[in-house]
Amino acid sequence: MERDSFLLSLLINCRPQAQGLLSLSVSSPGASHGVEQALSGVARWWFARQLWYKSTPRAVAGSQGGDTCIGEVAHTLSSGFALPDVDSCEKWLNCKSDFLTKYLSKVLTDLPSCPCSYPLEAVYSAVNLRDERQGKNFRWRDASGPKERLDIYKPTARFCLRSMLSLDSTTLAAQHCCYDEHTKLITRGKGAGAPNLISTEFSPELHYKVDMLPWILCKGDWSRYHAVRPPNNGQQCTDNPSEEEYLSQLQEAKEY
Repeated sequence: MERDSFLLSLLINCRPQAQGLLSLSVSSPGASHGVEQALSGVARWWFARQLWYKSTPRAVAGSQGGDTCIGEVAHTLSSGFALPDVDSCEKWLNCKSDFLTKYLSKVLTDLPSCPCSYPLEAVYSAVNLRDERQGKNFRWRDASGPKERLDIYKPTARFCLRSMLSLDSTTLAAQHCCYDEHTKLITRGKGAGAPNLISTEFSPELHYKVDMLPWILCKGDWSRYHAVRPPNNGQQCTDNPSEEEYLSQLQEAKEY
């Protein structure tokens, strides 16, 4: 009875997206599993709303300091272009927001580490891989398709992987890992993957605004982008590319 009352309260108070999740799960077979899915869906919807709300101009009306900076950058991201005399990348790099800082910290802590080698079976279907640091399995899927535009965003990568959301995911984020033609993890440089604050599974549109547009604002200078979103090498894989190649890429990025 208490559970039903709680669900009814959520249905009354939540927006249509959450209502749809709840209605679908309550009417589906396996009630308890459906309830878990519903609550997980509502939590994710609420968290995404908070994440984007904290990064939009309307959230910072009358506020000062870092939050205003977040609002200005969010406006630039939403409009899709930057003023010629404003370094929007620098604004993004220097933005300070307690909410986003805490969220990013949780993302970096809770996401699985990148496997040192690309699992070739991922080309055909999702794979389960154990993360020894966290002591549990995570599901991954290939992220190398044409829509990913690796030729633009990860020019030295041949394959990429993205972790999948699950019922016990603590954020809406996904780990993003990229690999060279020998299926070895690219740990640094212009081909390296970086954590996605919003998974494409949850919202491709929000993922684009939160994870891709900042890269565009930085005009493809991955060294500046990685200062805020560092590539993962939690398994201490061999540095890739070599130091010489990495320094060459770094110089190229600075001169671009």
